[in-house]
Amino acid sequence: ELDAVLVTADNGAVAWAEKLGITWLLPEKFTDFVEAAIREHSGK
Repeated sequence: ELDAVLVTADNGAVAWAEKLGITWLLPEKFTDFVEAAIREHSGK
């Protein structure tokens, strides 16, 4: 099991991700997601 996120704007991929319970993210939100993860793991 990976602690991973699917980054996609493809509606078909999003539909499959939702059916399979995979976390997905729109590409325009990716930078915010990464920066938040860095802050969380750095304790800031």
